[in-house]
Amino acid sequence: MDIGKRIRYYRQLKGFTQTDLCKGIVSPSHYSNIESGRYDASYDILRLLALRLQVPTDYFTHHDHYSMRVEKLLGAYQLSLENTLAEAEAFRAKHEQDFAFIPSLEQELQYLLIQCHHSLRRLDLEEADNIYKHIVFYMEDFHESNLSKSTRFDYHFVIGFRYYLNRNYSKSYFHYSQALKFASRDNDIGRIHLNCAQLFFFMNDNYRALFYIDEAKDIFENVNKLSKTIDCLIVKGQILTELKDYKEANLTLQNGLTTARDHGYIREESDLLHTLGILKVNERDYNTSIIYFKESLAIREREIARKNANFVSNHRYFPYYWLIKSYLLAGRYKEMKEHLQKSSDYCFREQHHYELLVLEAKLDYELGNEKDYEEKAEKAIDYLFSHELWEFVEEAITDFSNYYSKKRQYKKANAYLRMEVEVYKNAYVRRD
Repeated sequence: MDIGKRIRYYRQLKGFTQTDLCKGIVSPSHYSNIESGRYDASYDILRLLALRLQVPTDYFTHHDHYSMRVEKLLGAYQLSLENTLAEAEAFRAKHEQDFAFIPSLEQELQYLLIQCHHSLRRLDLEEADNIYKHIVFYMEDFHESNLSKSTRFDYHFVIGFRYYLNRNYSKSYFHYSQALKFASRDNDIGRIHLNCAQLFFFMNDNYRALFYIDEAKDIFENVNKLSKTIDCLIVKGQILTELKDYKEANLTLQNGLTTARDHGYIREESDLLHTLGILKVNERDYNTSIIYFKESLAIREREIARKNANFVSNHRYFPYYWLIKSYLLAGRYKEMKEHLQKSSDYCFREQHHYELLVLEAKLDYELGNEKDYEEKAEKAIDYLFSHELWEFVEEAITDFSNYYSKKRQYKKANAYLRMEVEVYKNAYVRRD
């Protein structure tokens, strides 16, 4: 990283051309060399550029100066984020101005990484992407080895987490593996193993996921991180459910639920109830799954209304989706329709509308509305397939192919059958 990148970033942000910015300060050719990092600018030039761009002078002149005050604030912010989302929200609100125009380039990069991680934890992917662009801008053409070990860890961990949420699991695993090389604390190693367990679970590599989650659980138990230990039980319950070991999954999740309730871990309680609901769906006990999903959703609604920062409105979608699905599977169509009418209040990503459209199409099929079923299923499948959302489209394509086979519309049936094969190859075969 060099000061030229910072100057270029703010020049573009403020809408200046190179010629406009350097006019009366330095020649365009000399300025171009400063911005590209070929020349070091003098103090006077940096001061004048800062004045024109309306940023503090030391933001340009002290770009290689570490601040112990900023270092302590960054450490406190990172620790708050590792503890709870609520702590991180409160810390950022209190210290937002303290992080404006951090002179040190590396400390600013550290702040951007923590801030990006914070946005990812809140599932605010749009905000996270904007911060990520700033990070990439600073990191382009820069040799990573010039960064400190802790910054390299944060960089790979956060980028890995971003790839995970964007469903690029092979790249996510690559960055987590890189982060592991620079992890200096047991807690950091545990975080990586927990996240690796989750990504292998979504890659349908469940035994590998089970290995990572057991490793993570042992680490968090040893460092007395009870909240993270419960998170491990949640993920282990998900894996065991997928492996159809329902008895062990139920025991794991119930143990976690008891611990969460005994220690007042509300967010973890909600997540455990949600996961128990999915377990009951797999056991085809749909009415019990509805009870769990309603309890989980009620906690999230209540805590959001109370402005508990550990809960954001985005967290409501997942139990809401599964609640609607359980109503469908239980044949409780009236209640399903009532909840579908509220769907716009719960969807926070475009894909969620299409995930729910699949369920709405199935409801039309069950009610004998074939024309509506065909229109909605086709629309949902086209979107989910084109966006490679394999786990949400697989069952819908299978149902649609079988539907057209029964109607003896074999050309359409075969077209969706070919799509089903493509989904299978991507969802189950590719384990990079």
